[in-house]
Amino acid sequence: MPYLHITYNYMQIQTVGIFSPGDMGGAIAAVLNQNGLRTVAALNDRSERTQQLAIAAKVENVGTLENLVVESDVVLSVEMILCH
Repeated sequence: MPYLHITYNYMQIQTVGIFSPGDMGGAIAAVLNQNGLRTVAALNDRSERTQQLAIAAKVENVGTLENLVVESDVVLSVEMILCH
């Protein structure tokens, strides 16, 4: 069987923006950081609790949503949807 070599040109992701760095987003950010990625969030208008969760997860505060988009290679939006 001949050897087949396929090359893909993927964008290298180094910085992940976390849109909602609360309980779930912070947990995801912590795992990303542990695996060598940089995580950022726009924390200027976020609650004290969210800011503390982000700090605990080692998420870097970039201030505004505009900065979040500029600084990130990809942005994750982690939201809980309640269904009744």
